[in-house]
Amino acid sequence: MRPGKIALLAITASALLLGTQSLPASAKTAAGAPAATSPQAEHASRPAADPTAVNEALVVYMFEQLLYANNSSVIDKYVSPTYVQHNPTLGDGPEGLRAYIDWRRAQDPQPRNLLWRVVAQGDLVSIMNDYQQAPGRSYADIVDTFRVENGKLAEHWDVIQTVPSSTASGHDLYSTLSAPSGDMPDPTASTGRTEQVVEKYFDGLHERHDPSVINRYVAGGLIQHDPGLTDGSAVVRSAYDAERAAHPRARVSSRMWIAQGDYVTVRYHYQATPADRGQAVAETFRVRDGKIVEHWDVVQDVPATAANPNTMF
Repeated sequence: MRPGKIALLAITASALLLGTQSLPASAKTAAGAPAATSPQAEHASRPAADPTAVNEALVVYMFEQLLYANNSSVIDKYVSPTYVQHNPTLGDGPEGLRAYIDWRRAQDPQPRNLLWRVVAQGDLVSIMNDYQQAPGRSYADIVDTFRVENGKLAEHWDVIQTVPSSTASGHDLYSTLSAPSGDMPDPTASTGRTEQVVEKYFDGLHERHDPSVINRYVAGGLIQHDPGLTDGSAVVRSAYDAERAAHPRARVSSRMWIAQGDYVTVRYHYQATPADRGQAVAETFRVRDGKIVEHWDVVQDVPATAANPNTMF
């Protein structure tokens, strides 16, 4: 899936869950024609009875209906009456979600979110997506995370950042550039091994404050999608050293891990100082041959007030 495409997925769903043979085909080119590649092929080794696959299919279907088609009619069937909302601008429950979808449809029928990547594990499904206020014009880089319970969306978190006019590396914020090509997790890759590499790297930096893990677990030619950084592990080391010197009391908390194949998405609360409201951060890592080869992140300041009592975490 490349920037010229509307990279929505068509993933086969469980008939028992959705009451249909499959989800509607969603992968389209910008002109609306079917995409050449099928996401079913990327998920072929995962049985339909796999709970993670069922949850993933439900979330992708709801994403398509709510954030691409701006269709709030599916909320009654697939959103829990006790839906917990962590987006600070929205209220709890199905009505809070419905109010947002109806509002954005009324504002402009064109806004749509284009799906780039799904990482799912158990009851958690994370989606990296591109919010466009008009076709072809990116406005926000978003990572949405949903918890599924009893076949319905039960809880939602997100991290949203404005798309800059340029990036230090020259790369866009979404696509996969490392080999082998493919924006979705590789079903043949070891999820356990991928998660282990990222956990050792992440804990080494944020718990033990040991920058040697950068050389150990990050490929020298790391492809970087953080808009402020260029490629390479040496740049990561320089950025870490500068941040550590500026904020020696910085802390990371409320970590949420989702690993699948060769991808891991980590969502957490970063505070530069103990009194800082901090930032919500979602980092995604791609691991190949025991090394992190590509990195994406989305960062959002925690606001002073919210429309719900749940915090962003």
